Amino acid sequence: MAETKIAALVGVGARVTVVSPTVTRRIRQWANAGRVRLKPRRYRAGDLRGTRLAYVATGEAKTNRAVREEADVEGVWLNVADEPALCDFFAPAVVRRGKLAVAISTSGASPAFAARLRRELQREFGPEYGRVLDKLAALRARCRAEGRPLADAREEIERLIDEVLD
Repeated sequence: MAETKIAALVGVGARVTVVSPTVTRRIRQWANAGRVRLKPRRYRAGDLRGTRLAYVATGEAKTNRAVREEADVEGVWLNVADEPALCDFFAPAVVRRGKLAVAISTSGASPAFAARLRRELQREFGPEYGRVLDKLAALRARCRAEGRPLADAREEIERLIDEVLD
């Protein structure tokens, strides 16, 4: 779970710090490559200072509550795994096909259900969805450059959409 969250954050340019006495091989590789900062230890008060967003997955109620309290003081948005009542936000399961992103949320009720739906949608939405979206973006840009209203390109837009949906 941590790898997925970290990969998404790093992928959008976030500066990520991982505080954990144990990490996966992949997380250690990211740390060694300088993609994430690693603090190989348990959470300590003060770890959230200067942070805007945090994920917690300790499985320890006492630690989770301590992090929640610090997040409140520091103004940090917090997501606590398997404890929706402690969350400020819920991270959706996301299917990405180029610029297309389809997000699924269960509002913390069942991340496993959201993950299952994501897997099913990944099979349903192939790479062609990303390709047609690139064509549509290019068409919009062309219309703007030519000073042509998008309404004039409606037939071409619908044809491109039909290509992928049909």
